[in-house]
Amino acid sequence: MDFAPHVKSSVDIVAVVGEYVRLKKHGARFVGLCPFHSEKAPSFGVHPGLQFFKCFGCGKGGDVFNFLMEIEGMSFFEALKTLAEQHGIPLPKRGPDAMADEETRLRAAL
Repeated sequence: MDFAPHVKSSVDIVAVVGEYVRLKKHGARFVGLCPFHSEKAPSFGVHPGLQFFKCFGCGKGGDVFNFLMEIEGMSFFEALKTLAEQHGIPLPKRGPDAMADEETRLRAAL
């Protein structure tokens, strides 16, 4: 399994979003006030079964990585690393082949 899908399936999106948004269970999903725009009635939903969030007010939505990227202003890789570290998932080691490939890619970009 690739690392990002492994992290995503190991992390509870409701717990992550719940650190930023007061969520209330509503059927199979959780609802709350959107952290991305000002509102008085909740239009923000988190679907734990799908590991997905969506705001019907401002249109923002995505997975746990998208949420953390948007709320914290992180890159995908920063969000991936943060979630892995917070949930005790060891980061993969980069072997010499991966480092050589990265060096080749960087040299080609010059």
